[in-house]
Amino acid sequence: FMTNINVFMGNPISHLFPAGLAINCEAESFEEAAAAAVKWNMETTQLQKGTYRFSTHAVHTPALQLGRTWRSLGTRIGGAIPSGTVVLAFALNPDARMQFRGRRVQAGEMIVQEDTCGLDFSFINEIDIMTLAVSREELDRRALALWQKPFPKQSRTGVLRFSGFGASERAGRGLSSLLREAMAGPGQFAKPATAHALENAALDSLLLRIEDHCKAAGSFDRHQAARRSATILHNRCREELSMSDLCEAVRANRRTLHMGFLELYGIPPMKYLR
Repeated sequence: FMTNINVFMGNPISHLFPAGLAINCEAESFEEAAAAAVKWNMETTQLQKGTYRFSTHAVHTPALQLGRTWRSLGTRIGGAIPSGTVVLAFALNPDARMQFRGRRVQAGEMIVQEDTCGLDFSFINEIDIMTLAVSREELDRRALALWQKPFPKQSRTGVLRFSGFGASERAGRGLSSLLREAMAGPGQFAKPATAHALENAALDSLLLRIEDHCKAAGSFDRHQAARRSATILHNRCREELSMSDLCEAVRANRRTLHMGFLELYGIPPMKYLR
């Protein structure tokens, strides 16, 4: 997912990432892949039998690592996240079966993880995943430019939803294209102007496609919103209430409410009302 290299070519690096460094790594066995992961402060466990293959490609600017990783079989991944970093990741293959911190990640969703907690991510079968590890300051700077507010603090660990049909696919194509071009000449990203252009383009591909700039709701947030909504439905069940009314009343987005009701009550909010 990321690298935590503090020294490059024998010289101290003052930036969060070693600017201009590219990673090209391929493995034909789990043992080779696991050995590479250790260098990046990651721990991996093979979850399925079979021939394990792995590849990862990444490029670095001072504030960002853009990477793409493919694994042929189910794996659990843990480890540390570099201090001051937020990781955003999503699968490029729509049939990916992923779990993040005990939660199933659906198609069209993106994992968000900051450095306050270690990685806890697993999947079954093949996966092709795009990752963006970025400094907290750079993420806030770009969110402020695009949304007129910093990236919400409560959204830095959880799952965010891409907005609209095909948004995750468009983000994947955009980032894949950026990565291919960057890998052709990674040394240029040691230069501030070139690095800044890549950072803006990569972050824009994701931040402009996140649903309602909403917070990444964990199970506690979903359940709390669902319980508040259920109380409102009990008290106002004779009124003509809509999902928009509920979302506004409890200050939650539609997906958070929908998932919270399914998890707590087994049915969506409007069926609960009926």
